[in-house]
Amino acid sequence: SYETCFLDITKKTFAGSLGKALVEYNFPDDILLDTSADGVYKKLNKVLNNFTKENALEYAKFLASKISLESEYAILITKASYSVPQKDVNGEKMDLEFSEGESYDFLVVSICPIENGKPALMLDNSTSKVVHQPISRMILQPLEGFIYPTFNERMTDVNSVLVFNKKPKQP
Repeated sequence: SYETCFLDITKKTFAGSLGKALVEYNFPDDILLDTSADGVYKKLNKVLNNFTKENALEYAKFLASKISLESEYAILITKASYSVPQKDVNGEKMDLEFSEGESYDFLVVSICPIENGKPALMLDNSTSKVVHQPISRMILQPLEGFIYPTFNERMTDVNSVLVFNKKPKQP
C-alpha cells in the first residue's frame, strides 16, 4: 500500500551507523540567530511546529532550490512523534500507563531519486483480467535525508540535525 511504501522510505532515512551513514551536526550560531523569514532554522521550525501540506511543500521547494543532484528526485517530508517513557529514581522505565513522559516530535526529510519503471502486465483485481501498465515513474530509496530535531540525553535537541547519506564517502 501507499502508506507502507512511504513508511519504508522514511525508515531507510534512519538506516546506517552513527558516524558513518548517520552524522549529527550542530547548527552554527549564525543560522540559529537568523530571525529573518528566509532563515533556514526558522523555515524548518515552521514546518515542525505547524505541519501542514502547504508548509511542507514550501519547505520542500526551498530545499530543492538549495541542492543539486544529477537526476530527478522527490523530497518526502514526514512528521512523527515518539512518547518518551519516564524513568523512576532507579533509572528503570516506568509503565507507559502510569507515566507521562515527554513527546518527541520530529521531521524526517528523505531525498529520493526518481526513475522510470518498465512497462508491465498487471492483474486488474476488479475485472480479474491481465492489463498493460504503461511506464511509470518510481520513487526509489533515499540517497540523502535528515532528521530534525535530534534526540539527545532523552530530550529534544533543536540545535542539531541528524544527516543521512547512503554513500557517506561521497561529498
